[in-house]
Amino acid sequence: MMYKNTYLEKMGELLKHVMDVANDIEKAVKELTDDENIKEMFKSDVEHIMDKFYGGDITAEEALNNLNMLKIYVISQLDTHYKRIVDVLGDLERKVRRLKEEVSEGIVADIVNYIVKTIESAEMELKS
Repeated sequence: MMYKNTYLEKMGELLKHVMDVANDIEKAVKELTDDENIKEMFKSDVEHIMDKFYGGDITAEEALNNLNMLKIYVISQLDTHYKRIVDVLGDLERKVRRLKEEVSEGIVADIVNYIVKTIESAEMELKS
């Protein structure tokens, strides 16, 4: 027996995709806003620079320059990017709210009538 329902298949794909994206967003936001995680990222960056220096890949001057750029970034941009996360989440919330409002209007009766007539027409063809 074969059953085909493309709408239901697409609905399943949407639900899976939405949950995957929601989980990815949640994970990324938590990663970028968790105090300890942020500290660990920058500590790791400093260790990386120091490892490059001790490994002979960069000079002391290059290491100092990299550390200085990292410090300038933290001082001047970290708070800005933290606020940008809040802005992006606000934009996402507005888009989701707009979509929810559009969908909450429900299925138009015309679509239901079309589907019923299409199925009934196919049934009549099979019965004749």
